[in-house]
Amino acid sequence: VGFGLPSVINMDEEQPTLAGEQNLHGSETIPTKMCDGKAESFILGFIGHSGSTALMSILEQHPELNIPFPYEPLLVAVGKPQQSEEIARYLFEQSRQSPEAMAAGFKVRPGNIRDGEELWQGLVNDYRTRLVLNYRDNVFKSAIGLYSIRVRGDLSSQQGMRDETSEEHCEKHPELCRFEVTQFDQFAYVLAKSYITRETTKGIAKMVDWPCIMTTRYEDFVLEPDSEMSKIYDFLGVQRMDLKAKYNKALPDNPCELVSNYQELCQTFWGCEQYREHLQDPVNNCFCDNPPPPPYNTTLCDADKVFALKKSLCTYYTEKGAKQVVSCDNAQYLAMKEKMEAEGKDIAELGTGGGRWAREFN
Repeated sequence: VGFGLPSVINMDEEQPTLAGEQNLHGSETIPTKMCDGKAESFILGFIGHSGSTALMSILEQHPELNIPFPYEPLLVAVGKPQQSEEIARYLFEQSRQSPEAMAAGFKVRPGNIRDGEELWQGLVNDYRTRLVLNYRDNVFKSAIGLYSIRVRGDLSSQQGMRDETSEEHCEKHPELCRFEVTQFDQFAYVLAKSYITRETTKGIAKMVDWPCIMTTRYEDFVLEPDSEMSKIYDFLGVQRMDLKAKYNKALPDNPCELVSNYQELCQTFWGCEQYREHLQDPVNNCFCDNPPPPPYNTTLCDADKVFALKKSLCTYYTEKGAKQVVSCDNAQYLAMKEKMEAEGKDIAELGTGGGRWAREFN
C-alpha cells in the first residue's frame, strides 16, 4: 500500500469515464445469449454496490463451481489488462487441470479488460468463458449507498452484513440507517458516478465477443433471489440448488426511510432528466410529494461540471493496510486530524490509532 499517495482505483468503485463520452439519456438493454451444456468458465462482470458479493457467496457454495475467495482475484490488476488476463488464464487453467471438472468463475471489473480486448478475446475463446453481467439499475439508490460510505464514513454498506440482518443492524445503529444528506454537491458527484459506472459495466458485453451472455440486476436479485439464482444456474449449466447468501443488505431499501430529507433531494435533482425515473420508488411506496414545475434547476445535472469540481476525498489506511475512502469533512477524519495536529504531527504521518491519512482526488 502506497501510504500518503493518491490512489488510482478505489476499493468500491472504478474511476468513471468522463460523462461527455457516455450517453446520459438512456440505458441500453443487453440481449441474453444462451449456450448448451455446462460452462467451463465464467466471469461476473460487475461494479460496486450491485449485490455481487452476496451473489458470489451463493455460487461459492455450489459443488459444481470453483469460486476463489476473495471473489475478486483481479482487484490488484484493475487498469492493467495484460496482468488481469494472465491471472485469469492461470485460474482457469488450474481449474481445467483439476479432476473435479468444476467451472471456474470470479468477479471482473471493466478496468480489467479495457485496452486489452484482444488478449481477453483469446482467453474467452480458449476457455469458452461465459459472461454474467451484474449491475444496479437504480442509480439514485446506489448513490445513497456511496454517499453513506464516502461522505459519512459508514462502510457497512460496502459489501453487506455477514453476521446480522439489516433490521438487526439498524436496531443497533439507528444513526447509520436514517440520515440527512447535507452535502448536495458531493451527492451529485456520486450520483453521476453511479450512472456512468453502470453504463461502463454494461459495456463489458461489447468489449469481447462472448459466446454466452446473461444479465442479473441488483433489483431482481433483492426481490426474488431464488428465481434469479435459478436463471444463473441454468445459464451456467449446473444443477439448481437452494443456497443462501452469506451477506445481508446493510441499509433499508426504501429511500424515504433511509434519507430524512428525501423530499429535498427530490426538489434538487428533479430537473436532471437522466436521474428522474429513479427518484421515486413505487415498490416501497416512496414518492416525491411536490415535484417542481419547469423551468427546472439543472445546476447539479451536468456530470462533467460536477466531476470538474474535483471534490476532495480522504483515504484512511488502517494499521493493517485496509483502505477507507471518506469525505475530508467526515467527523472521523476531522477528529483524527485535530488529535494529530494537537500532538504536533503532520496529517500524513502515522497516527496513534495505527493508521494513516492521505488526500485523494476523484
